[in-house]
Amino acid sequence: MSLFPESSNEKFLFLPKVGEEKTVIVLGAVQRVNEENSKFSYKKQGGVIVGYYDILPVIDEETGEEINMLINVWKFYFDLKEKEDLNIKDTLHIAHPNTGEYIITKK
Repeated sequence: MSLFPESSNEKFLFLPKVGEEKTVIVLGAVQRVNEENSKFSYKKQGGVIVGYYDILPVIDEETGEEINMLINVWKFYFDLKEKEDLNIKDTLHIAHPNTGEYIITKK
């Protein structure tokens, strides 16, 4: 599986919805994907599309599948970036208890 999707039809592992949790094993570094007018792009205040999103190669612990986790929520991106002790091959538990709140724990 390529680290850079060829199109928006790429299969992604999405961040957990409010009230959900996911556990993943990190396989590689966060990669920025430039794709104008992508429905997956980050959005600025007011809903303006910025033309890029990030992916993180992971193994979904639930399915065992190697897949790119889509990162297109600024709050999650900065919460992940603040975790200075994270490395490739780490297992991450991601909880989304409330809107705008992610809890990222290294297992």
